[in-house]
Amino acid sequence: MNIFHSLVSMSWLQFFSVLGLGYFIINLVFASLYLTIGTEHLTGIYGTTKMDQFIEAFFFSAQTITTLGYGQIAPLNLAANIVAATESLLGLLLFALATGLMYGRFSKPFATIKYSSIAVIAPYKDINGFMFRVVNPKKNQLLEVEVNVNLSLKRENSDLRDFYFL
Repeated sequence: MNIFHSLVSMSWLQFFSVLGLGYFIINLVFASLYLTIGTEHLTGIYGTTKMDQFIEAFFFSAQTITTLGYGQIAPLNLAANIVAATESLLGLLLFALATGLMYGRFSKPFATIKYSSIAVIAPYKDINGFMFRVVNPKKNQLLEVEVNVNLSLKRENSDLRDFYFL
């Protein structure tokens, strides 16, 4: 499975859901790391309960990953600085990746073809040919167009079908 192709091909709602979920999970992971290191190694954490501290660490993580940094909370020791620096680097890389995916979604070409609703069997060269029209409704060029036509016939006294490559 090609992850890039899946992310570029899915619906916009699914795409933004994946991005949002990834952003949320990454911030949860880094908030947990800050909590593991100890919130006493972060200035500006005033929560008295573990949940309050976790929420403040979560929002510090969101500020760090986006390199926004409001300045209220800052790392104090080496471990907290390493986690914050790693998160900043990861944030830069992931936002660049998300930007590339957005560009890939916008620049993805979509070929559109229309075909006639009526086909004919008529003389073609020395034989009879099955013919229908195919047209490009856009004002662009289609390169290396290839068409495969199959015939599907239902078997007598059965729900099964036979397929024939034409």
